[in-house]
Amino acid sequence: MVNINNILKSKKQIVLLLTFFALAGCVQSKMYVSKIEGKKISISNQLTQNNKIEAFVKPYREHIDADLNAILAYCPENLEKSKGKWQTNIGNFLADITLQKGNELFIKKENSAIDLCILNHGGIRSIIPKGNVTARNAFEVMPFENTTIVLTLTGAQIIELTHYFITEKKPHPLAGITFEIKNDTAQNILIQGQPVDKSKEY
Repeated sequence: MVNINNILKSKKQIVLLLTFFALAGCVQSKMYVSKIEGKKISISNQLTQNNKIEAFVKPYREHIDADLNAILAYCPENLEKSKGKWQTNIGNFLADITLQKGNELFIKKENSAIDLCILNHGGIRSIIPKGNVTARNAFEVMPFENTTIVLTLTGAQIIELTHYFITEKKPHPLAGITFEIKNDTAQNILIQGQPVDKSKEY
């Protein structure tokens, strides 16, 4: 008489054994870097003489140049951050624009106005030359993906900031705030034309 249990046991063992071998065969051997090769390609006029490369790049270059050479405005004088010890014409210009455009969005979103703007002196990377101002000039002045951040400060913190400006002696662009410097101290600090209130939030 045939023992069904023994046959089923044998089949199970065979299936388990085949599954084990199948899984063992799937294990990949570890890969590692055995060799790194490099080649120096010097940049020369020979590369630019390749007509295929030039033909491929030309339409993109012409399109970008057309966008960047578009005239945005006319500037009556050079705007640069080397003009002025405490404030510069380009810094004040950029701070005024940031405050104005920032307010347009902030009033819509938060139903509240921004009181003042402080920019980083080092963020201005070029001049705006006298004459026609192009999109290229704009990208050169602030070539990074700059972000405007709105935060709340107390009047006391703003007074502390004025001390920082005086100590650092760099013309950080400002808009919406004015103050006088006497004996290395900020005096007559005004925000939107009103005396700063230490306890008020701006």
